[in-house]
Amino acid sequence: MQKIYVLDVVGAIGDSLCSEPVLRYAIRNLKDQDVRILTNHKKIFHHLGKPMGLTFEEIGVNVETDNFVHIFNRPELIIEGQHQMHPLVQWVPPHTVHCTDYISIMMLKRTIPDDEKRIKIEFKDVSESIESQIGTKLEDLVIFHVGTGAPEKTRLFPEDYAQRLVDALVKRGLKVAIFATTDYRSSAAKIKAPIDLVDRLDWDGFCTLIAKAPVLVSNDSSPVHLASAFDNWLVAIPTVKHPDRLIHLRHGHRYWKTFAVYKKLLCDDSVEIPIDTFVTRFDWGDVYKYLEDYLPDVDTVARMAEYSYVLSKMATESNIGCIVQTAN
Repeated sequence: MQKIYVLDVVGAIGDSLCSEPVLRYAIRNLKDQDVRILTNHKKIFHHLGKPMGLTFEEIGVNVETDNFVHIFNRPELIIEGQHQMHPLVQWVPPHTVHCTDYISIMMLKRTIPDDEKRIKIEFKDVSESIESQIGTKLEDLVIFHVGTGAPEKTRLFPEDYAQRLVDALVKRGLKVAIFATTDYRSSAAKIKAPIDLVDRLDWDGFCTLIAKAPVLVSNDSSPVHLASAFDNWLVAIPTVKHPDRLIHLRHGHRYWKTFAVYKKLLCDDSVEIPIDTFVTRFDWGDVYKYLEDYLPDVDTVARMAEYSYVLSKMATESNIGCIVQTAN
């Protein structure tokens, strides 16, 4: 009986995007083997040309009789109804490794070559539809992702901070559009901006906006990962992970057209953290109340966004950004 390889990447959009290069590499490595994908984001993996579904039944696998290998992209596992952590977490907590590298180690027991790591997706360009809604060209926008689907409040922008950042961007004469998908965790719907695309984008619109807008401002959430598929400017505001483990390689460089701006990280590579203390035990507790001790000054972020926008409009070869750690 031929073995079936089940690549299980059910999870958040950001994790799924980071899994795409790994699945692409695995499928090519497995060549003519029977590979099937468990996913709740089929559009991310459609171009890989493999059977997809959310359950074993949907992808045609009988767990009682078929010879299959079940390969996960995440450390949190539910096996036979029991919740457990992948053994790798004991030695390599997720926040200490770049997201794509971590997934490739878990799924393939290796990291993949740098030139294989760039995310590739397919989508329908709906620029005309979005531009008719907002009355301006996407190429003239600075877009700001004001929410995140992450369950930890530590990765949510405080409402007041997000509003002040929008105002700082507008003050510099930039055409600002905000976007997000709201749920019970997010206050994105309360933030006011000249152009509001919150809850107004489907998958094609989400991809089109990030592909066409010359500058993206975002925290460590799915837009940061998706931006790596394109070649526009990114102003990242990392909260948990060090930017070296958040930003994706483009053209062989981690900070190609990228600025990562922060004061300090919630979980930094500090010598004050004992070497035998796992990051998974790090108690963020009430940190949300003090997030502005970690987030960069809004004027600094706005200045980086303006600088990026100006460079995007110039025929410049100055395409390398940097980490900007501001004073506490």
